[in-house]
Amino acid sequence: MTTISILGCGWLGTPLARRLLSEGYAVKGSTTTAQKLPSLRDVGIQPYLLRLDPQPEGQKTEDFFQTDILLIDIPPQTGRRGNDFHPRQIQALLEILTPHTLLKVLYISSTSVYPDEGEALTEDALDPSAPGANQALIRAEALLQEALGERLTILRCGGLMGYDRIPGKWSKGGEVADTPINYLHRDDAIGIIVELLAQDKWGQVYNACSPLHPSRAAIYQKTAAQQGWPPPKVTATDKHKTISPQKLQQELGYRFTYPDPLDFSYTL
Repeated sequence: MTTISILGCGWLGTPLARRLLSEGYAVKGSTTTAQKLPSLRDVGIQPYLLRLDPQPEGQKTEDFFQTDILLIDIPPQTGRRGNDFHPRQIQALLEILTPHTLLKVLYISSTSVYPDEGEALTEDALDPSAPGANQALIRAEALLQEALGERLTILRCGGLMGYDRIPGKWSKGGEVADTPINYLHRDDAIGIIVELLAQDKWGQVYNACSPLHPSRAAIYQKTAAQQGWPPPKVTATDKHKTISPQKLQQELGYRFTYPDPLDFSYTL
């Protein structure tokens, strides 16, 4: 039985762990909150209390990293910690992983590594000097690639939505730019990860976002009408950025459950 350790059993990691258990994997999962340990254990996840600050802190951390595959799904915390903190977390992890020469790593990154503008941006569009590029994630990716090579796959996800993550939820009646969006439904994020593992796709970088890119304004207007919120105030913008998932679709043969973010399902 293949064992997967999920570093970060949060909004994505926990339902992903449940899906992986149903697929026959053994799953270890970390959380920074002691109160979550019983709920992880109850669904069959072997739970660990683990924090990266930036060095790993917690109980039985070495046991957590005794695994076949490590999935890293932790927020870079750039707003609170700055651009240096997340790369330091990754460097600390790599020091732990040095003896584990057969372990493979799936790193959940973000399409925020790309410039603020561009059409149908592919995996090769990375430009660390471009305005708006997420420097913390770019540096983290580079550290992992240099250390792990073909044992690493990077999944650059668009804005994760679905369920209780509803566009416009926190800005009801506020301003919204009429610009294309790059969203990914959580169900598709989980489906893509399961396919990557099933097809043994390592040494790769993939963009993961819905292939259609309606405007943010259109989505906010629709969710506001559905939820009974005040409609947004639409503002014009000359910035346009769209991400292409074509490589993922072609190499994995993946068919999106939600190809159009206007059709995403939500639950309050």
